[in-house]
Amino acid sequence: MKAPTDSATERPLLEALLSQKDLTLESLMSSLSGFIGKPIRVERIGDEQWERLTGLLVDTPGLARILVRATDPLIYQMHCILHEVGHLLHRHASCHAIGLLEPVRNHAVNFAIVRGRLIESGPGASDAAALEEHEAERTAHLLAQALLAPLDAGAERTFG
Repeated sequence: MKAPTDSATERPLLEALLSQKDLTLESLMSSLSGFIGKPIRVERIGDEQWERLTGLLVDTPGLARILVRATDPLIYQMHCILHEVGHLLHRHASCHAIGLLEPVRNHAVNFAIVRGRLIESGPGASDAAALEEHEAERTAHLLAQALLAPLDAGAERTFG
């Protein structure tokens, strides 16, 4: 699989992750944690205030927190986690507008870089932000393929 980034620092890690035959979410998070130099914690939270917000990355100097809605199906939670992993991997800038939402303010602390995953995005999104979202989404799909790859590719070919 081809990595979607051209960065000299991110490409080797992403290529290595995508080529691992035994990639697990734990090994992915461990590798990424080493790459960004801090722990990553996934938290399943949410209430009625989270109707439009499906995932959130709160990135502080000492910890990266990925928050997903506990009420979403597990497979969608995984996609949201991998999408936020894409933002971490590519070192994307924060999304300032998302920090204004009430449920976000409760989790963001001083000096936090915040990125959110909204069900619908409002007008005025920049081209750069749209490209970052696309890159994170593409990375999420590639990582999901690597995580869900069959252990025996020969058997998979047999069934088409």
